[in-house]
Amino acid sequence: MTNFDMDFDYFLLLGIEPSQAMEDPVSAVGQIRAKRKEWTLQAHNPRFQHEAKANLERAREFEPLLQEPAALMAFADHVKQCRIVRVGEHEAELSLWLAFAVEGKKSLSVKQHALIQQEAKAKGIPETLLGEVLRKRGIAVVEAGPKTSVEKPKLPSRSPSLARTVFDDIQNWLKVLGKQSLYELLDAPNVSAPARLVTEAQRLYIYWSKALPKTNAGTAWEKSLQSCITYLKDAESKERYDHALFNHRVQRLVSRIDLVLSGVEFQPADQGRIVRLGVEDFGFSVEVVEQCVASRLAELGLTTQTINKFVIQTGNQVRCRRCAAWNNPNLTHCRECSCSLQRKCENPSCRHAILLVEAKVCPQCGLAILKGVQYRTLLRLVDAFLESGSHQAAVSACQLADQIHPGKAVTDRLAHASRIRLLAANAKTLAASKAWSGLLATWKALLNEAPRGSLAGVPSLEKVSTYLAEAVAKLRAVPADASSVDQAKVYLSCLRQWTDCDEAFQKIRAICQRLLSEQQPRLASQLVGRLRELRPDDPDLSALANQLEPEVQRIETLENERQILMNDYVAAVRDKRYFAAEKHLQALESAKVSGPAPPAVAELRKKLANLRGELSALKQSSLPMDSSNRHLEAYTRLLENCPDCAEALNALATLAVAPPSPPEGLSLQLEGNRRILFWQPGSRRLGRLSFVLQRTIIRQGSRLTDPQFQTIYSGDAHHFIDDEIVHGGAILRYMIHAVDRGEIAVDGRVVRAYESVSSPVAFPVTLVWQEVVNLRSVRKPGALELNWFQPSGARQVLIERRAGGPSDDRSPPTSLLASSDGRLIDLNLEEGHVYTYRLSCLYDGPEGEFRTPGVSLTDGIVAAPDESHIRSVPSNGSLIAEAN
Repeated sequence: MTNFDMDFDYFLLLGIEPSQAMEDPVSAVGQIRAKRKEWTLQAHNPRFQHEAKANLERAREFEPLLQEPAALMAFADHVKQCRIVRVGEHEAELSLWLAFAVEGKKSLSVKQHALIQQEAKAKGIPETLLGEVLRKRGIAVVEAGPKTSVEKPKLPSRSPSLARTVFDDIQNWLKVLGKQSLYELLDAPNVSAPARLVTEAQRLYIYWSKALPKTNAGTAWEKSLQSCITYLKDAESKERYDHALFNHRVQRLVSRIDLVLSGVEFQPADQGRIVRLGVEDFGFSVEVVEQCVASRLAELGLTTQTINKFVIQTGNQVRCRRCAAWNNPNLTHCRECSCSLQRKCENPSCRHAILLVEAKVCPQCGLAILKGVQYRTLLRLVDAFLESGSHQAAVSACQLADQIHPGKAVTDRLAHASRIRLLAANAKTLAASKAWSGLLATWKALLNEAPRGSLAGVPSLEKVSTYLAEAVAKLRAVPADASSVDQAKVYLSCLRQWTDCDEAFQKIRAICQRLLSEQQPRLASQLVGRLRELRPDDPDLSALANQLEPEVQRIETLENERQILMNDYVAAVRDKRYFAAEKHLQALESAKVSGPAPPAVAELRKKLANLRGELSALKQSSLPMDSSNRHLEAYTRLLENCPDCAEALNALATLAVAPPSPPEGLSLQLEGNRRILFWQPGSRRLGRLSFVLQRTIIRQGSRLTDPQFQTIYSGDAHHFIDDEIVHGGAILRYMIHAVDRGEIAVDGRVVRAYESVSSPVAFPVTLVWQEVVNLRSVRKPGALELNWFQPSGARQVLIERRAGGPSDDRSPPTSLLASSDGRLIDLNLEEGHVYTYRLSCLYDGPEGEFRTPGVSLTDGIVAAPDESHIRSVPSNGSLIAEAN
């Protein structure tokens, strides 16, 4: 209810009557929901979006009031009074216009009726009200006769003045506040200096800009005061506003003149009525009024007799505070607007009887007369809110009343609302903490302040009383011969649901004394701790807690030590550290305090017996030296099953590692001048196996009889390609051995790193040789000249000649003597015969002299090597046959 606006008619917005909302709030809620659906749909339409959102906000402001019947009734009464006053004001204003228009006649022209309707619409008066007033007065609407036009004088308007739109905007905001001008808003005469007017406007603007909540009236105050600061800031701006105000009064008078001129006929008496109206009601001079009459006669095209001169005297008449009309001092009500000229103070705490009509405030209490009814209604609304316990809404209404008239009445009600707020907050706190005894007392105090009050989420007074009676009955039903623990459970259960139960508190404290005498300090300390949470300032509880603390600490220390042993035992069993677990188990069995039995004790002892049996068997076993890896593997498996076995760790660190088996399946393959060596790992190894390949080369003419081997490869591959170019006649020897490297790890922890080397094995010895190259023949008469190039490393070249082709073996070959310069002339050859020459090289091989297969030449053409001859060359299986 913080944003609730007392000056706004929510019933009119929702289309319901105040009596309907008071009699049936449910139907009013349904009407609000239907309207909200309609406005929610309109909120998506840009054309109606602003108005729909404003209506939704107003509906949200009004909904909480429906939950407070007393407040709703007070607000409905306030709305009824406001509507009655508004209808009376509208009827009085319409009566003034009609009286001025007809002046005792019972007829009204159509044009007069249209003008009155136009004025009523501008004033926000319902159109149906005009018809009702006409029926009550018996005035009929008739057609007017034709008029004759006259010359058109001008209206007595003043310039320069404010623009019409700007002035209308100012008047619209003043209309919300019930003011006629900015001077009336500031409660200052129009002859005041601009500096004084601006100072007063700024003072009021500072107040209204900070006033909460932001209602329509507050916004109107802010806008109007901004206009005062803008348009009354200096003499020039004030003059423009005064001229606009004068022109507005002229237009209002012109509307009255048109109302009279629109009648059936215009007589001098009508002119006198107009002049009196302009002088008494609008404050114009007689000349200004006569000029207005003449201008409107000319504008409407009417003719009349010569305008008479009138003198109007006000004497000691009383001017109405609402419509500014002059009245006889003996009248009690204004003759124009029926406003009372004698008022009473509306402040309920003020008993001042009759106030002067000129008085703006009550001389006794200082309440503004215009705000009296609103102030009284607000106080009634505050009382209704306080009676129902709605302290927030009461404070909001008090703030509005305090803005109107601060005083003792508002202060007392604010203090009342503060007491209700404190009691409600205390009740919610006690309910949250389940302090039902305190809540019972708080409820009684709250109902004294707000007889019809209620709190959401807090049990009622009846429910609290019933629950406390049942809880006391349960406490007293506990058997006297029950054990201390059972009794404490019942009382603690009661304290958990009823935290300030004094009877349960005293019984538990007596149980604590009993447990202390029975040598159960731990349990007694727990109960004392629970009681100290409820009553931390009790000195007896503090002394009892200090008495129990040393003994409890000693027991807790022993229990903590036993718990640490238990945790170490469980961790050792989980990590398979059975020997450590056995030590922890022995410590647990000798502990001074009792506790839960260690788990899996029988299983632990069984595993320890098995481990000790395996260790004994390994010590007594006799395996050959080459099987020491079996011992390592056995100790490794044993250590995996029990990582803290010291004997297994010592054995793994000291036992020798057997060397791996030498490589097997050695083979050598020749591809041109490359040698490809193959081998396979042996069957025995422990870790990661690698191989080391070494080579030695004996060249022709070398003096080394036993050259050193050089390492040419080290890795884990099973083959190697030796592509180093070696000259002919060189002898190659290869040796290889295996290397076993690794680590002995248990559960990711390295126990030992080792390296073992196998015995070396040799590949077959290899000889590098070549045939003669560039063999060619040149024919001469009766002879054939042979030329060749002898390869390096060859000791001698042998030449054989056979008659016939390469495959002709009918005649045995003839050996020829070769020269050392690679040239031979064979003489005495028979013409017409074909001869085949075969040239072979002799080398010093690893097993003696080695003869190559040779190269053949037939009749000067080099023939292919004799394959059958290659196969028949004696060798040890490792010689290379190469033909160029």
